[in-house]
Amino acid sequence: MNNRFQEDKAIAALTYLMTLSNNISDKYWLNKVMYYIERESILQYGEPMFHDDLYSMRYGPVVSSVNDGIDSTDSRFKAENKWKNYILLEDKTNTVFLIAPGDFSLLSDSEIEIITEAYDKYKNYSFSEIMNDFHQLPEYDEIKLNQHPQRKPITYEELLLKNDFSPEDTAEIIKEINYSEKMAEPIYG
Repeated sequence: MNNRFQEDKAIAALTYLMTLSNNISDKYWLNKVMYYIERESILQYGEPMFHDDLYSMRYGPVVSSVNDGIDSTDSRFKAENKWKNYILLEDKTNTVFLIAPGDFSLLSDSEIEIITEAYDKYKNYSFSEIMNDFHQLPEYDEIKLNQHPQRKPITYEELLLKNDFSPEDTAEIIKEINYSEKMAEPIYG
């Protein structure tokens, strides 16, 4: 997990999305929509919602720590972690169940709006439909079966530039993101 990742906020966003989905979701659909949420936060507001690492993978882009968090709730994994307090993954069916909501007070009104818009946009998509849609995103690089590595990072800069932000605007947004991440780092005395 990267050290800038805002785990509690990611859990809040994911569990809010799951409440919109009647407390149940397909794991792969959930991963794609969470990527879309982080992506739209950057594109619309110039700031990641939960500061996750973005990757192109074979079935489309993902937010890495969120993907790992979802996978870590599979009942086959005995180790306890924060994610297990909120969701449970049934690996046989790739179904994620909501156990408890995260702290929705961590989400701003504009972030709730992004989550709701993402849900409304993709709520009726099958996994193959959402995968095909996400393979068309300009920042996505195709990863083929048996290709190594099996994932390729998508930087925030790459995301912005490939979505028609000017180099100057991109540089300014990245500067602001880096500043906000630096200010959020704990200070040790």
